[in-house]
Amino acid sequence: MLRFTLIFGTILSISAHSWIECSNYLLTSEADRNYWDASKCLGYPRCSASRNGVFGSEGSLNYQSVNDTSCQCNRGSDNEYTTTYPKATYQQGQRVCLAYPSKNHVADLCTSQYIPDNGMVIYRSELGATSDPPLEKWPFSYPNTNGEHTNGQIDYKGFQNCPKFCEDMPNAFCSVCFDLEPDLDVGTYTFHWEWLFNIGQGKYISCWEADVVASSSGPTPSMLPMTTVAPGTSNDENSPTPAPASSSSSQSPSTQAPQSGGLSGSGTSTQAPTPKPAPTPAQVLSSTPSVQVTSSNPYLDCD
Repeated sequence: MLRFTLIFGTILSISAHSWIECSNYLLTSEADRNYWDASKCLGYPRCSASRNGVFGSEGSLNYQSVNDTSCQCNRGSDNEYTTTYPKATYQQGQRVCLAYPSKNHVADLCTSQYIPDNGMVIYRSELGATSDPPLEKWPFSYPNTNGEHTNGQIDYKGFQNCPKFCEDMPNAFCSVCFDLEPDLDVGTYTFHWEWLFNIGQGKYISCWEADVVASSSGPTPSMLPMTTVAPGTSNDENSPTPAPASSSSSQSPSTQAPQSGGLSGSGTSTQAPTPKPAPTPAQVLSSTPSVQVTSSNPYLDCD
């Protein structure tokens, strides 16, 4: 018990950080989950051009909320988007996938089973919004396909969906996906991602714009479902919850808001059609990780 307390206390004192590196990442095979490939990134968060373009390089994208400011840079900033770092384009009903670096914050054999994760949420604005809502006042939220991490376990869920984490703990590739409403009005929206590492600390946040266009007859850009599956676990409980609904007829998603966790959108919900069953994700690890970590690890500090 003393060892548990010391390890857990040490981990809770670690300063976390991460950010969205890509706002429209193509995941079309199981192998795509494992490593960053810049050619698969079709959209970026605001002000990405101010960095050096290296995945996991902190720069200006790392932003922790310390007040009501809910984005890492102001809309309309210089180099908000460029030809090299463009704004994302989504299709109605698309499964949108985001990429971000692990920055040492994954419970695994190379760190500790006690690395925490206290929630990751994706929001969007109204159509054509011209200002950023304050924190916790974004009107629509989306459940994601990673499920929720259980603190004290190695499960690769929530923020910790990083299958090759132990190969590069600071800069391992991580991903999360969410489903747009199939009847979302076309136009420009702002999206907001937030992640809480330790309870009582500020959330880490990223913002980006995306142009939503009418759906085509082809497949959506990202087809893979859900999170990486840890050996000996099941993903059945992590099927995507329908996206939230608004009371506005012009902004009425066709699916019902989630009922728990305080993440639902505002307004009256409408019942969703029965979703298509998701394919069973492949097992990506060949060995069962032990959760009996008995010593602290020198690599727990953030990069």
